[in-house]
Amino acid sequence: ARDLFVPSPRGDAGAAAGAGSRLFFGGTELRDGPLNAYGVADGATLELRPHTFGVSGISIPGRGQHAGGLRERHSWNSAGATWKPAAAAGVAGSWVSSGSGGGRSVAMGSGFDDSGSTWGSGFGSASSSSSEHHGSPDVARSFDLARRGLAMGKRPQLASGGTGGAYFLRDGDGETCAVFKPADEEPNARNNPRGRVGSGGGEGLRKGTRVGEGASREVAAYLLDHDGFAAVPATSLANLCDGASSGGDGEGKLGSLQAFVRADAEAEELGPGLFPVREVHKITQLDIRLANTDRNAGNILVQKRGGGEGGTGMFLVPIDHGYALPHTLEDVCFEWEFWPQAKIPYDEETKAYIAGLDVERDAALLRSEGIELSPASERVLRVCTVLLQKAAQRGCCPADIAGMMSRPMPNRASDLEKLASRAAAAALAGGEPRAAAAVPSPIVDAWRALDGNAEAESRFLSEYADLLDSYLEGFEPELAL
Repeated sequence: ARDLFVPSPRGDAGAAAGAGSRLFFGGTELRDGPLNAYGVADGATLELRPHTFGVSGISIPGRGQHAGGLRERHSWNSAGATWKPAAAAGVAGSWVSSGSGGGRSVAMGSGFDDSGSTWGSGFGSASSSSSEHHGSPDVARSFDLARRGLAMGKRPQLASGGTGGAYFLRDGDGETCAVFKPADEEPNARNNPRGRVGSGGGEGLRKGTRVGEGASREVAAYLLDHDGFAAVPATSLANLCDGASSGGDGEGKLGSLQAFVRADAEAEELGPGLFPVREVHKITQLDIRLANTDRNAGNILVQKRGGGEGGTGMFLVPIDHGYALPHTLEDVCFEWEFWPQAKIPYDEETKAYIAGLDVERDAALLRSEGIELSPASERVLRVCTVLLQKAAQRGCCPADIAGMMSRPMPNRASDLEKLASRAAAAALAGGEPRAAAAVPSPIVDAWRALDGNAEAESRFLSEYADLLDSYLEGFEPELAL
């Protein structure tokens, strides 16, 4: 079995030569550490490869490997397209279509670049309801361009801001084409390049998250953005490896690879009142579904376009979803809760999109793509999707729903936490209200007690839906001024 990501202690040279990082520079193994701490020797190249093999400690947060250590599906093996190494593809390794008909079935204008990969001329994600979604044109094009740049000696560049390791990958002309975030350089991970170093495997910066899960969470957010409704940039798992090393395409430094989006500004640089209502709403529905614990104006990109509301069209692009899909509801927070657009109910088109969501299909989609949620994280996805659907149907605006999910004070549970805890207690008690008194009383204890209890888990959602209906019947939606 390949132990692809088990960093060795910094001072243990013997371990580093064995089970440590498998990233090389010019035939010399990279010492345990961040990418930005090392130069590239003459003649050395880095190679970007699609992620194929299951990696211990990278799923969310379980270790859902399939038989033989291989994932049944992964981010680059959608039907109709396969990874072709240099010998097979006839070029320096590229993402090419293996099906007939000259390309992939994606609802975008498309063409071919000279590497043989299919790519889209439009912006946005392909539909996640299709098996084509994960190998979307934006990822394929970014992947090939980044490979060429690395082969030409274009080093990964560490982003100037942020708390984790985020590297810009450039094409042969030096233009940024992708963003790579190594799993071992997240905040509190042992190889974090900004001094936020921990032992690894512990809690992330947000409650309900664990160090090393961010790469998979980034991919999950992209997968669940059906039809590119929220415009999450195309994202996949990938490995950064030594171009001359032998072995399979699962070696190297694992991380998320996201198509680079050119923007005119970040939302925090502009007043939120400038943004179109629908652009804000498309992000709010995604954040609510994923119980995003890190939505702020710094991780929303702004593209300025002609026309639109007020004569100035703005297109918002949400990024940085490494702290979505937590396994608790303790740290949910949305900056947009206080924006004026959040006080306006969803329009009919957005409500129709929300009503069409199928949380069981979403959970199955993630599993089919090798993203294994823990039972608690999957429960969070169900709880929040049901809340969004029922509240939107009753005319609640995003700010109303955010108020139900956010804690009024750090030590006071949100309404959603209370509802989920009561549902958990009832499910553990077999649906009998009187028996629920024997269930652990603290909110978190009742929630955690569901883990591993398949019978109670099966009753939980029904109990929760009933309690939520009762809660919403007495709720008065906030009216826009």
